[in-house]
Amino acid sequence: FTSTRVADMNIARVVKVCDKIGSGKFRLGKNLFSTSAVLCRDEFIRDKAIVNLVTLGAGQQGKTTLASRLTKVLASHGVPAKEVADIDNNASEKENCRSEHVTHMELWREQSKWRYSLADLPGNFAYIKNTLNHLPHADGALLVISPEDGIVPETKLFYYMASHLEIPFILPVISMRGNEVMDEETVELIMMEMEELEGIRKPFILDDSMNNDNSLIKLMDEIDELTALTVSEREVDKPLFMALEQVGSIPKRGEFCAGRVLQGKLSVGDQVEAFYQGKTSKANVKDMEIYKKGTSFLQAGDRGGAFLKLKTEMDLKRGGVLYDPKSKLSASDVWEISLKAVPGFGPATLKGDAVLYSSTVTDGKVSLGGYVDIVEDVEQVVKVKLSNKIIGKPGDKVILRNNKVISLGTIVA
Repeated sequence: FTSTRVADMNIARVVKVCDKIGSGKFRLGKNLFSTSAVLCRDEFIRDKAIVNLVTLGAGQQGKTTLASRLTKVLASHGVPAKEVADIDNNASEKENCRSEHVTHMELWREQSKWRYSLADLPGNFAYIKNTLNHLPHADGALLVISPEDGIVPETKLFYYMASHLEIPFILPVISMRGNEVMDEETVELIMMEMEELEGIRKPFILDDSMNNDNSLIKLMDEIDELTALTVSEREVDKPLFMALEQVGSIPKRGEFCAGRVLQGKLSVGDQVEAFYQGKTSKANVKDMEIYKKGTSFLQAGDRGGAFLKLKTEMDLKRGGVLYDPKSKLSASDVWEISLKAVPGFGPATLKGDAVLYSSTVTDGKVSLGGYVDIVEDVEQVVKVKLSNKIIGKPGDKVILRNNKVISLGTIVA
C-alpha cells in the first residue's frame, strides 16, 4: 500500500465511525450525551447561561406533545426538532402511549440569554422515581394541564412536590392536546380549580398549540421572563458538588457519569471523590461532554457528563455524588426528618418500609420503625434508618413514598 492509500483508508474508517455515531448506535440511554469518539464531536461553545427546565404533571396531559412542539417551533434557531415518537421512543412507551423514562432536549433562541436543557418527565405514578431523579435539580417547571381533564389529583401532587423542593418557578400551562380551541367557560372552570392550590402562579393559556406557533413563542417569552426573575446566580466559586442522574460503564473510556453540577466547577484532569451508598473512591476526570459536544469543564447549573477513571472499584450508579475531596460532607444512614402530609390529601398513616427521594438519592430504602401518623398542618419529626448511607445536611428537602402515600420532609439532624 502507498502512503496515500493508507491515509484514504484511515479517513474512510473515521467517516464510518462518525456515521455510526450520528445514527445513534453509540447513544447511552435517553439523554443528551453520546459516547462519540473525541475525533468526531464538536466542541461546546458556552455562549448562553444554561437553565434546567422540566415538563411536569399527570399522565396524558400533553407534556410530551408540548415538548415536541417547542422543539419544532424553535427549529429555525437551530434546535433539533423532535416528534413525539422520537421522545417516547422505546417499545413499551409506544405501545402504552405514555412517557416512562426521562428524555432530554435543548431549547434556545438566538436573541435569548439562556439555553434550556428541557427534561420531559413521566406523569404516571408507576414511574415517579424517574421523575424525582430529575425534579430536585430543576430551575423551572412547566406544569401542563389539559382542559379536557382539569386539575386531577396527580396534578396537585406534582405541584406540591415541586413547591416543596423549592423549584424557583412553576408555570401552569393550560394546553389542548389536539386541534380544538378552548372556550372561555372551560378556562374559567380550570381557574376556579386552581384557586385551591396554595401559591400557584397565574397560568399561561396555550391555545391551539398544534398550529399556533405565535402562542408557543409567547410561552418562551414568559419562560425567559420568569428565568430572569427567579433563577439565582450560580455558585461557581464553591467546592464541587455534582448529583448523578445516570451512570454507565464505557469500555476503554471509564465510567460515564451524567448529572447536574449543583455547585462549583469540574475540569478535565481534576481529581474528585465519588460517593455511592456509603462507599467512596478517588477518581480522575478523563473527558467531558455537554449536549453531545466536548467541553473542558462543567460548572454550577450545567447538566453534563464526565468520563471517570475510578481508583477503587465500586458500583457507582444514579443517586451517586461527585465532590471536591477537600469538602467535609456528612454521610449517615440515620436521620431525623420532619414530615407532613401533602396539602389537600388529608392525614395518613405510614407503616413498614418507605422510599426516600432527595437531591442525591432517588430510591433509598427507609425503615420507619413503626407507625407514623402525618397531617397537613403539623410536622411530625421521626428518626429514620436507611439501608445505605447518604450525604445530607439539615434543611435538605426530601420526599417519602410509603406504598402510594407521598409525604413531604425536611432533614432536621
